[in-house]
Amino acid sequence: MTESRKPLYPNPFYVVLVFSSTALAITMFAWLVVPYIQERAAQGKGGAGSLALANWIDRNSVWLLTIELALIVISGIMAMVSDQWFRSKKGEGS
Repeated sequence: MTESRKPLYPNPFYVVLVFSSTALAITMFAWLVVPYIQERAAQGKGGAGSLALANWIDRNSVWLLTIELALIVISGIMAMVSDQWFRSKKGEGS
């Protein structure tokens, strides 16, 4: 007996949650590397592009982290609230 299955559509808030969490992790690691890049530039090593990026991250990392954290909180709450709207028919009874 074959069951007709409704295609599973993921909750879009989980997608936003995953991408914003990944962006937060990348920004945090980049912020940790900035002093190393700036120190190497002071010694005359490294390129101008990496120093410019490091300086940009150093200036804007607090705002980036704040926005990413807010996105994580909002999308996490919205994912939990709207999770029942995206359940498949098979999992409804459980």
